[in-house]
Amino acid sequence: MYMCADTNLGGAVNMRSTIMVIVLLFLGSITAVSGVFRLDSVAGWLQAGALPANELDRRYVEHPWLSYLHIVPGMVFFLLAPFQFVARIRTRWPGVHRWVGRVAATAALTAAITSIAAAIVFPAYGNWLSAFSSYVFGTYMTLSLVLA
Repeated sequence: MYMCADTNLGGAVNMRSTIMVIVLLFLGSITAVSGVFRLDSVAGWLQAGALPANELDRRYVEHPWLSYLHIVPGMVFFLLAPFQFVARIRTRWPGVHRWVGRVAATAALTAAITSIAAAIVFPAYGNWLSAFSSYVFGTYMTLSLVLA
């Protein structure tokens, strides 16, 4: 039977794990809510048939499919990934744990690849350091997921 490392280590480890999952879910929820607002904004501008005056918003509206392919998988990843740290799910339902992991990893890979594409297609917002960090982080995340 599949066992995880922290199942029999006592209450302190379980409490820290619970706090970590709650914090990750909270941060993932913030990301998901901002993603919903961004998607709603893009859809509104597309329906209106106009471009927003704000340069950042305009980039998303000019490339809606790239925006959707980055935001939606990113939201899926940020909402599913914290559940990979729940020991009870790993031990009681290892099949669910594996499938959630596969879905989260696929969503993360899609978001990482589209972040690199967005950094190429959207001109750098900010300066060269902003563009460079997008390339480095997107490439690092992509390579990490492929190797995992």
